Amino acid sequence: MAKSTKNRVLYRIYSRGRGWAFSATDFTGDLARWKVDRSLADLAREGKIRRIAQGLYDYPMYSGILKKEIAPDIHRAADALARKYGWRIYPDGNTALNYLGLSTQIAAKHIYL
Repeated sequence: MAKSTKNRVLYRIYSRGRGWAFSATDFTGDLARWKVDRSLADLAREGKIRRIAQGLYDYPMYSGILKKEIAPDIHRAADALARKYGWRIYPDGNTALNYLGLSTQIAAKHIYL
C-alpha cells in the first residue's frame, strides 16, 4: 500500500523532532517537488507545522511553562536556509563564541558568513 506524499513528509518531520527547521528541498530526493510544496502548505494550514519565512518551515517546540509554542531556533533556521540554497555557512563573532561555549554573551544580531 502506497503512502501519500503528505504522510511521508509528515513522518520525516516527526522523526526529526520538535524544533527542526526545513524547506521543500529537504524532501525532494525521492518525492516530486510540487507534491512536497502542496503537502507543506496543507500541513501549515492544518497547524501541524509553522511557516517561518517564504519557503521555510519548522516543527514548533512547545513550552510547558509558557503554555504556547516558542519562537524558532535561529541556528536551525539558518541551517535550513543553507541547505535550501546549497550554501556552507559559519557563525561569526559573538555568535560563534556563544555556540562554542567560550562566551556567555548572547549576540543581539546573528551573523553568518
